[in-house]
Amino acid sequence: MRTSTLRSARALVPLLGGLALLLGPAADLGGGCETGCAPATEFRGWVVDRGAEGVRAARVQLLKDGRILASTMTSPTGSFELRVPGEVDPPIRLRVERLGYETFEETLESIPTDEIRVELTDSPLPLPGIEVFGAAPTCSQTAPQARDLWEAASRRHQLDLDTLGVATYTLARTDTLETTASRAPVGDVEGLVEGQRGSAPLLRFSWERRVEREGYAFAVRRTNRGGSYDSWSYAPLEADFAQHFLSPGFIRWHYLYRVDIRGDRGFDLHFCPVDEDRAALRGRLRFSADTTLTLAEWEFVTPDPDESAGGWASFPGMAANGPPRLLPLESLTWKTLPDGTIQRRAQWYEQWLLTPGDSVPFLPSR
Repeated sequence: MRTSTLRSARALVPLLGGLALLLGPAADLGGGCETGCAPATEFRGWVVDRGAEGVRAARVQLLKDGRILASTMTSPTGSFELRVPGEVDPPIRLRVERLGYETFEETLESIPTDEIRVELTDSPLPLPGIEVFGAAPTCSQTAPQARDLWEAASRRHQLDLDTLGVATYTLARTDTLETTASRAPVGDVEGLVEGQRGSAPLLRFSWERRVEREGYAFAVRRTNRGGSYDSWSYAPLEADFAQHFLSPGFIRWHYLYRVDIRGDRGFDLHFCPVDEDRAALRGRLRFSADTTLTLAEWEFVTPDPDESAGGWASFPGMAANGPPRLLPLESLTWKTLPDGTIQRRAQWYEQWLLTPGDSVPFLPSR
């Protein structure tokens, strides 16, 4: 079978004239289906790195008009298969995401009948703390247009996690970086540790209560080889507590002081704390043009010890089956250790499972 190769956006530009995607009509997967069943559209292929090695656990999505038609993850060899019920009218968009690589996106003007080979480009995760989110003196009140944007986004999303247990398989890596590094890779992506993460509504409710009482971090004592030291335990905004960014508690404790318009790509909403005498947040929320939250970036503002902690989390955007929930695709968090080095943790969330009630969904061992 022939294979079409797609590369990351930068590499693809000079190749567009000669790139053969070998496109054709949609594939009918109705074999064995009773007469009258709707046809389906199928996509198969591989995701590889620059060394032609298969990229495991990359998220592959097909989108139409900003909505996700189908989503899957690559196998340990990098292969994938997507199946969309019914016929799909092009153009459609193919998106491939994986922690440690540039996000790949390409518009397909026709439906490929051959296997697609997507080549990803390495994207080392930058050392945190370089970007300045905004000047504090300019942040003294909420701008009306910023409040309107935030309220529109709150209406856009399905904010019902207070009644649902959530769980997901994870891939994670924790490393320690010297502060002199200007750009540092996340490390060997095949060295990521497999795990699970989940929470019940009661745990997230307890964080909402703690934020109201104490702020976004609480003081703890930790121990390392040099002895014990004062530190902070931070709200898990990078994972199952991310819905807080569109909750009433968030708007209570933050000024939304500026909106940057990014053309047809959406908006950046900058926020800062109302009260810096408690553990607080400063950062920005990035929305697509339809007000769907796609990225949250923040830094923690705490009393001493100042660990220069922060993080970011990315979200999948509008789903085909309705308003999205705020459960991230991937995240990065960091903090400064007593010896001046930076501890960084990267996480990739495979697929969030949800169950009504107070229990955490069961994830079978694998």
